[in-house]
Amino acid sequence: MTERDVGDLGERVLAYWASQVGWVVNKASPDRTGWDFVLEAPLDLGSLAVAAGPLDRTLSQLRCFVQVKSSDGTPGSWDVTLSNWIRLVKEPLPAFFLALEFDGAEECQRAYLVHIGED
Repeated sequence: MTERDVGDLGERVLAYWASQVGWVVNKASPDRTGWDFVLEAPLDLGSLAVAAGPLDRTLSQLRCFVQVKSSDGTPGSWDVTLSNWIRLVKEPLPAFFLALEFDGAEECQRAYLVHIGED
């Protein structure tokens, strides 16, 4: 039996969850700049139609960066390089770590969404 790739499993979980609520999932391939995905909220054309002023001056849809960290052991522990922290802290768009703990199970046992900011 081959060892499973828990990192790939975690990324698939995020893509599945985001798709369930209609968010667009954009995968970084290859992942070299500290994030795995850019998630985009569905564009609400109805709210744009009632917005005051020209459409080119309305707010754009919500976007955020997400770095997925998955583990089968050691709950509450995941490695992040300093360069990834710096990139995501300085990013003007919202950024998050999604820590998924599987504990050797087929399904995610715990999930933590951690906002990355200067604090």
